Amino acid sequence: KDLDSIYFIKAVFVLQTFVVPALLMTIFELTYLTMKRRSVNFCGMQFDQGVRVRDTMVMSCLLRNFIRTLALALLVIGLLVNFDILYNGISHDLVGRAGWWSVFEGDGDEDSQIFLIVSLLPTLILILVSFYLSIVLWRYGTESSMVVHSSMCNPWFYPFFGMLALALTQLFDEKLYNIMSNTGYLVYIITVLLAMVEVDKDMVKNDEVANFLVEVAYKGDQVCVAVPSPASTRSRQRDEEVGLEGDDIPQMKVEDEVSQTKAKHEQ
Repeated sequence: KDLDSIYFIKAVFVLQTFVVPALLMTIFELTYLTMKRRSVNFCGMQFDQGVRVRDTMVMSCLLRNFIRTLALALLVIGLLVNFDILYNGISHDLVGRAGWWSVFEGDGDEDSQIFLIVSLLPTLILILVSFYLSIVLWRYGTESSMVVHSSMCNPWFYPFFGMLALALTQLFDEKLYNIMSNTGYLVYIITVLLAMVEVDKDMVKNDEVANFLVEVAYKGDQVCVAVPSPASTRSRQRDEEVGLEGDDIPQMKVEDEVSQTKAKHEQ
């Protein structure tokens, strides 16, 4: 039975078009929020204490909206390819069933080659964007992470490995493309999840250090001794002098009474 006549397979192909935009948004937001939380500069954006610096708010807005627009465009391309809207009777047997190997081999006529490239374009853009973002995450985990690693071979390498796996699985011909492509997406998703685990560990350590500093500051405020000002010191000295003079008055009265008593006895 022809696969195109099975509605379940068609539904799977349509749902698969949402995978690339979702992964693109996920890897970007993961990198963006990690850099923002730790106040690390990212793509021309500057952060201070987890907040965007006012001078770079325009850049941040443009970049985030660009990624969202790009994800929407990739979704539209995927839907057009899977709904057979662009073909107009042109043979497209390899679309969605073959990778870049078939493009390099020149299988099919020129029009079918163009449609095959269009079908592979969303994943190619995801690979290119992930290449940059995975290097940014890898560099952050090596140089700026709260959890110190002894070498560059650390868990922050996972997204880069997933990007390489996804890129390699897009090179097969129609015999192995479907299996290898789905395997590449699976590996990519697993590596992104592993990166999320590392980000969560880093955020926990960051919160622990922040809470420790707050406790130290609180204890310091409790045990600190106020340093008197010169004016208050002079005022205290005057009060003490006045107090001493007041203490001498009763003593003088007692001495006067004793002398008067002695004089009476002598008389």
